[in-house]
Amino acid sequence: MKALGIVAEYNPFHNGHRFHIQMSKKVTVSDVIIVVMSGPFVQRGTPAVLDKWTRCQTALLNGADLICELPVTWATANAEIFAKGAVSMLDALQCAYLSFGSETGKIQPLMDIAHLLSSEPPQFKTILKTELSRGNSFAKARQKSVAAILHPADAKILSQPNNILGIEYIKAIDRKQLNISPVTIKRYGAHHDDQSRDSFSSSALRKLIKDNTIDSAKNYLPYSTQILKRTNAVHLEKNYENLIRAKLLTSSISQLKALPDVSEGLEFSIYNAIKQTPFPSYNEIINSTSSKRIPKSRIRRILFYLAMNISNSIIKEYWNDEVPYIKILGMNQRGRDYLSSIKKDISVPLLINLRSNQVQLDKQARKILDLDVRAQNLWNFLNEDTSLFQDYRHLPILNF
Repeated sequence: MKALGIVAEYNPFHNGHRFHIQMSKKVTVSDVIIVVMSGPFVQRGTPAVLDKWTRCQTALLNGADLICELPVTWATANAEIFAKGAVSMLDALQCAYLSFGSETGKIQPLMDIAHLLSSEPPQFKTILKTELSRGNSFAKARQKSVAAILHPADAKILSQPNNILGIEYIKAIDRKQLNISPVTIKRYGAHHDDQSRDSFSSSALRKLIKDNTIDSAKNYLPYSTQILKRTNAVHLEKNYENLIRAKLLTSSISQLKALPDVSEGLEFSIYNAIKQTPFPSYNEIINSTSSKRIPKSRIRRILFYLAMNISNSIIKEYWNDEVPYIKILGMNQRGRDYLSSIKKDISVPLLINLRSNQVQLDKQARKILDLDVRAQNLWNFLNEDTSLFQDYRHLPILNF
């Protein structure tokens, strides 16, 4: 059986995601669709609007065959680390293809840029250093460096979020010389953070949920809007933002300095942001600490690490390794048949029932799994759900 891998958040699943699955399967002529999906928190450092099992179920009903959870250590990291973790899981699952959505819809320019960024020739390093010395952010300096060596149009390619993530997938494949062929499907409709109302907009859909106008989302979804009512999204967001503010009020500068991605005195900016009068909101804190060189996405991730008490010394150790296990969230009959066919050749432990399977894990893998369990507990608490340790209670969803 030939497997196609997809990396996703499905936050929440919508028509654009179904279109991507259908087109990816058509282009690659694959037998089974494997999805590596983020769990309770997503890459932008915020809670997912729906629980991971509901998101898994909607994907299984719309073309996915096997869904695995990307551990929170990688799911909430920057694009490079996020991609590295996800690709390592798809490789362990012996995927022949990795399909992702992109603004360009053409694989060759993305591969050209990825190869340049992977190899980092002397000319590239020289231009990058010069652009950084001029006060450009790393992202802007990298765009200018790539454009100077390849083509001016490549600067625009590197300015669009899905292109950037796709390039990171290809880089991860390149650096490990994996037998995975990258494929891209052009994204239609709104961009990642665009809240305009079209059938393929994740951000607009999340806004409808938060505004409690869920019934208006029917044109966005390949399933009933009733599924979106399984969340307490308004309180979830508010509770999370209040938790962050409280954590900042009680954190020292040394504690902030120890967080991942904090450097160049950023801890002082974050520490001082909460001391303003009147008491600042979560978004005001992000706005006041972000800058030309420090994007808001980085601040959001740092604040998530603060919420989870994750220090730089702990997480960097994990990031240097491959994902040490594969936790199954759900599957259909095709997914189960594929998993059975490759089970003996999978190089990392498969976790289907945490109560019994985790005995396969070494000490470090158990620490990573503990972070996953803690993250799910935090999500449930923020969602005002008192049933904790659900990772131990939930067996994979079986859609047979």
